[in-house]
Amino acid sequence: MFKVREKFILWRIQKGKIEAFEEIYDYYAPKIYKFIYFKVSFAEDAEDLTSQTFIKFLKYLTKEKKINNLQALLYNIARNLVIDFYRQKKQISLFDDKIKGKLIDEKSLVENLNLTLDLAIEIKNIKKALEKLNNEDKEIIILRFINDLPIKEIAIMLGKSRINVRVSLHRAIKKLKEILN
Repeated sequence: MFKVREKFILWRIQKGKIEAFEEIYDYYAPKIYKFIYFKVSFAEDAEDLTSQTFIKFLKYLTKEKKINNLQALLYNIARNLVIDFYRQKKQISLFDDKIKGKLIDEKSLVENLNLTLDLAIEIKNIKKALEKLNNEDKEIIILRFINDLPIKEIAIMLGKSRINVRVSLHRAIKKLKEILN
């Protein structure tokens, strides 16, 4: 989305135009969903966290703060919600050992995403490999290759320089290749 257009849409949302919010939601929801899904691995959790992201976004808008980068704001909200999700999950598991993370059901993955079996297996292998990376490496790879974000946007979101993001991305790809081999 163009920055000028985003600012106009944000202004319309703050004026109570619900169709403007729908426009932002329709554009960004699939991207945010992909970002979250590759962090939590379960469609239901990803859907819930995506919804929460946009609810928090609306609450943020009611404070009438200036938004310099809408995409970065949405990804930061999503990232924080994922962190909270895992914190909460960790606390629950401390109290009840029976509560464990769910395993991905390949069959439902194929049905839900209408993927071929080969693609589902490939995704499963990539996800397993991603899980072996540290959080920063995993996040940079997801942002760059799953969400197709430019280096500049990733740098803004992570509060790093472009060069630092490029170097981190290169190292993360190298680690991922080693894991996959």
